[in-house]
Amino acid sequence: MCAWPQGAGIAALLCAHQQQQQHDVPSSAAAAPLPPLRFAILVSGYVPPGAEAQRLLSQAGALRVPSLHIYSTRNGPGDAISE
Repeated sequence: MCAWPQGAGIAALLCAHQQQQQHDVPSSAAAAPLPPLRFAILVSGYVPPGAEAQRLLSQAGALRVPSLHIYSTRNGPGDAISE
């Protein structure tokens, strides 16, 4: 999965949700609606607002799916991509 700014936050939530489901549900009983994520590329992402999103990310802990995080020290659309 490859996503940037707002999409990167949603992608991180998806990774966290997948992690939590793998932890909570035995693999033999799990019926995954999506194929398991094998990696994530998150560009200029940020933590989505909202208590539920922050709770899910907090409970999941560090992402276990291999991931590449790309970010910039400057503000503005496209800065991380153009450098």
